[in-house]
Amino acid sequence: MLLAAETDVLNRFYGDEGAVLAIAKAGFDRIDYSMHGITQNDDHTVWGPEYKTLAQTLRKTAEAEGIRFSQSHAPFPSALKDDESFNAKMLEKLKRAIEFAGLLGTEVICVHPVTFEYDLKREVEENLRFYNTLAPYAKNAGIKIGVENMFWVDRDSGYYHPGACGTAERMIEIYDALDPNVFTCL
Repeated sequence: MLLAAETDVLNRFYGDEGAVLAIAKAGFDRIDYSMHGITQNDDHTVWGPEYKTLAQTLRKTAEAEGIRFSQSHAPFPSALKDDESFNAKMLEKLKRAIEFAGLLGTEVICVHPVTFEYDLKREVEENLRFYNTLAPYAKNAGIKIGVENMFWVDRDSGYYHPGACGTAERMIEIYDALDPNVFTCL
C-alpha cells in the first residue's frame, strides 16, 4: 500500500518545498499537492508567471527525496451557485491547477463538484457541463480529473445531505455521462 499526504496546512508553515520535504521525512510514499489553502491567495506562485518553475522545483525536490506527486486537489470551492463572477475567475484557476498538476507529474486532480442543494436536476446538468468543459485541459496536461463525492449542510436544521455525487446513484448518473478523462474519486 502506498500512503500519500496533502501539502495543505504544511505549506502554510513551511512553504511548498518545505511541505514536500516534511512529507518525505515523515515517511510517506506519495504527495497530494493541495490547492485548497491557496484558492483565494491570488499572489501565490501557482497563479503567477513562475508557476512552471515552481512545478519543476517541487517535482525535483520530491524525486530527490525518493517520492513523487500522485495526485492533487484543485482549488475549492470549484464554483458557487449563481455567482458568475466567482465562477469565471475560478474556471481560470482550475485550468491553471490542472496544468500545474500535470507539470508535477500527478496522475489525477480531484475537482469538487458543484452542489445545488435541493435542485438535483440542475446539479446533474451543471456538473456535466462543468466537468466536460475541464476534461480537454486534463487530457492536454496528461492527467485525469477525479470527481469527489460531496455533501452539504442545511443551515436551518444542521442536517448533512448528500451533495453532488453524494450517493451511488448520483455518482453513477453523472459518471456515465462524463468524458472518459473524468472518473470518480471517493
